[in-house]
Amino acid sequence: MRKFLVWILILSFLLPSLVFAQSQEPIKPERKGLTSCLIGCCFGSRVGYMYNEGVGIRTWEILELLTGIAVIVSLIEIYNGKTWTEIEQKEELRDPEFKEWHKWMTNK
Repeated sequence: MRKFLVWILILSFLLPSLVFAQSQEPIKPERKGLTSCLIGCCFGSRVGYMYNEGVGIRTWEILELLTGIAVIVSLIEIYNGKTWTEIEQKEELRDPEFKEWHKWMTNK
């Protein structure tokens, strides 16, 4: 009988903490303010929004500002069906701190 009561006490302490830890949503790291604003001003609002979601600036986006050839190449890739997710995974643009939060937001 004692063993049974000990197990019940142990489970009563451990079970709520395990359930609470699994149901808690991940915390979104803060990226906002002047940096995001300046990135949005220089590279376009989409890049500023993506920076706030943990995506870095691609070197290709800088080249698009400097040369028209990069824009043409990007448009050809878009025409051929390349997606942002493919680019993000290939170039590892997502900040590791945002991966859990982003996965949780997309599976809501």
